[in-house]
Amino acid sequence: MAWWITDPGRARCEQAAVDELAESAGWLSGIRWYVGDGLALCVDFDVSHGAEKFSMTMTYSALHPHAPPRVVPRDGGRLSGHQYADGQMCLEYRSDNWMPDITGAMLVESTHRLIAGERGVGNRRVPSAHHTTLGQRTRGQPFRFILMPQAERRLASIPEGTSIEALMSEKLRT
Repeated sequence: MAWWITDPGRARCEQAAVDELAESAGWLSGIRWYVGDGLALCVDFDVSHGAEKFSMTMTYSALHPHAPPRVVPRDGGRLSGHQYADGQMCLEYRSDNWMPDITGAMLVESTHRLIAGERGVGNRRVPSAHHTTLGQRTRGQPFRFILMPQAERRLASIPEGTSIEALMSEKLRT
């Protein structure tokens, strides 16, 4: 059963917090609550920054409040470097740091901070909270060259202009 049916008090609090934010924040508008696929509680909202308006949808997880809602651009487009391949925004609050007392309104505010941060003066890059390995960062790249630290040290010790024999391994995936 949908969480908002079994916990209507929490559902009312979620709606009230988003509605209260819309009243106090000049950048938030277009609030529209509805029930989506699979009885998911959803809210459409618009975030304004400068002359731009970003139409978003937040869909509450079936496991809410124990799992975060998903926030995606309504048009399915990419608007941030902090966006997963499926379109979901990677916000300050996500499954790896989620706590049940975090609200959807806090995700809406996080969406605004991300947009404002990336589109602020100088279009600066908003730092990532994720710490990835070299392998994770290059996983989707079609061409990679991995040089192990020991080989890198050995190559650095060879005098410039010297020729040496080296064995390389190539792996082709189709």
